[in-house]
Amino acid sequence: MHRWHRAHVASSFGVGAVALEDGVPVGFVLGSTDRRAHVAWLLAHRRRELVLAGALALATRPAVLAEFLRTRAGRYARRLLRRAPRGTAAPATAGQAVDGPGGDRGAGRGDGPVAVLEAVVVVPGARTRGIGTRLTAVVVDAAREAGADRVELVTKAGQGGAAGFYERGGWQRVGSHVDRDGDEVHTFRLPLTAHWTA
Repeated sequence: MHRWHRAHVASSFGVGAVALEDGVPVGFVLGSTDRRAHVAWLLAHRRRELVLAGALALATRPAVLAEFLRTRAGRYARRLLRRAPRGTAAPATAGQAVDGPGGDRGAGRGDGPVAVLEAVVVVPGARTRGIGTRLTAVVVDAAREAGADRVELVTKAGQGGAAGFYERGGWQRVGSHVDRDGDEVHTFRLPLTAHWTA
């Protein structure tokens, strides 16, 4: 995970921040200002490092390896075997469809890229003090500065997720589905531009 987090910070399209209280980390956030361009950057610049670290981690955890092979191996292999573009990736084109957050599920919704809030983590003892809200704002502000049309995220349904947190923050729930692990998840969206339509 630390390699994945470092790659986010190194990417021109990645966003990462850590919340500190009295010098002690109490939370962090990861996201991207342009999901397609960020993934292209990761493939071009961190593919080998991430593949080797992931393979080593899976090799030492047989149960996780079996689940990975059942649910994700095909999709990851297709993505990793694609030829990575050289240099910096161009922003995504509106109207292209992808699986999961960060893709347009319909054309003509705006000109800018789609940002993705990938993770917000706050330690249990520091919750309910606004830290998650401030961390989320880091990604939203970066996405707005980068010209993104909207920010999207996926969270688990029920007690394991944070749907209420995002609803209170003005995010719109735009869909639900069962993920590859068999869990129900909700997709949320926060429009950033006035010309974007749901």
